[in-house]
Amino acid sequence: MLLGSSPQGLSGDELAVLLYAEDGAGSSTLRAELNRLRHLLGGDLLASRPYRLTAQITGDWLTVEAMLAAGDLRAAMRAYGGPVLPRSTAPGVVRLRESLESQLREALLRSREADLMSQWTRSTWGADDYEMWQAQRRAVGTASPMLPLIDGQLARLDRDLGV
Repeated sequence: MLLGSSPQGLSGDELAVLLYAEDGAGSSTLRAELNRLRHLLGGDLLASRPYRLTAQITGDWLTVEAMLAAGDLRAAMRAYGGPVLPRSTAPGVVRLRESLESQLREALLRSREADLMSQWTRSTWGADDYEMWQAQRRAVGTASPMLPLIDGQLARLDRDLGV
């Protein structure tokens, strides 16, 4: 994922910082992982100095980023399967995951598209997003059949947060 997001490539030191939370985490570990990756991909697809992938790659996070950049929020929401590599604690992955989620969330909040906001709040990652529930409530209007659900979720969150 990190190499796929860095077409210009990354030095070994840069890659180590993005992969390992501890300072100075073993360069031998990184070399071993890159050798494993080179073995899996073949020597032609993983270049070094800097480390980079030499072929075009696709990934769901890249698709969502491209759709957001093109202003196609509906397509981005369809393509978004949730937080990217949610169990990874690698600093570079965490940064990419949080950046993508933040971009998508901000686009949703600005969109005033209640149906898209509803997709977010019905997901496991968006179910407790108080600000999104509030924005969705404003977007649906006073006659919406969604109001009881939205108000119920806001009340639940108020209780959970002790408000």
